[in-house]
Amino acid sequence: MALTRSSCKDLIYSILKEMKDQSFKEFKEYLNDEDTLKPLKHIPVAELETADRIDVPGLLIKHYTKEEALNVTLKLLEAIGETNLAKKFKSKGYEEQYEIRDLK
Repeated sequence: MALTRSSCKDLIYSILKEMKDQSFKEFKEYLNDEDTLKPLKHIPVAELETADRIDVPGLLIKHYTKEEALNVTLKLLEAIGETNLAKKFKSKGYEEQYEIRDLK
């Protein structure tokens, strides 16, 4: 199955909608953290301030390739301690199907 912009957004949104508000806030804060996202660039805070769970997948795809957007999502889930959501993300077959990998 080819990874389309729409399918990528849907995959990311399916995980973000399961987050508690505090975890989602932390997720967005990490999207602006240069150190966490190296070697990729961070998303400017001005774009994240009013972004909700529906907006964030689009921002990820705007700033990164579709594959990078999935990788960033996984990395940030782990960074904020959402290991269960990270495992769920992987267990749905995303890791093998879309080559989710560590950014390092």
